[in-house]
Amino acid sequence: MSFNFNVGISGPWVGVAFLKGDYHRFGDDLVMGATWGTMTHCELLIGTGNAAKSYGAFTNAGFVESCNLIDGSRWHVTCFPVKDHTVTYPFVLRALSAGIPYNSKDLWQCCIKAMLPFEYELDCNCPETWAKDGVFCSQVCLLMLRKFNRDGLLKCPPQLATLLETTHSRGCSPNTLFYMLNHFSTRAPARL
Repeated sequence: MSFNFNVGISGPWVGVAFLKGDYHRFGDDLVMGATWGTMTHCELLIGTGNAAKSYGAFTNAGFVESCNLIDGSRWHVTCFPVKDHTVTYPFVLRALSAGIPYNSKDLWQCCIKAMLPFEYELDCNCPETWAKDGVFCSQVCLLMLRKFNRDGLLKCPPQLATLLETTHSRGCSPNTLFYMLNHFSTRAPARL
């Protein structure tokens, strides 16, 4: 599904759309309380100008093109210019073709990070290896941004580049990623 955003970037960009939780839903309350923030889900955006496609990891589907309608006040979009999409979009397609399942077994590490120093990190350059354990929403967004930054495609400050490299993907909640990106990105209102 394609969306329109007022991003203020005329060329290609990548971003992350963060969904704010609903205080009337138990699952959202649980995620917000356990990860110290208001974001409960996120999706990768691949855009040019004001148009974008969204990709995310979902419990019953794994990593797929999203059907979510990203608009309204519950969505917060962060975006970064990229040189072009000759690498970004094919890499997303490569990850989609790998049939990556959802990673529900590592979600607890978004709350209790004590074991992360002993856990192996996924290789951001090889999405086929992600299929072994799967990915959750913020994990796949972090891995994609790390890959694009390593390839020199993402235009981000050195402080953010360091955070993308040093944050363990298996413990990266939507709120962790939101706090990282929100300080360095161009923010776009999410509306059609």
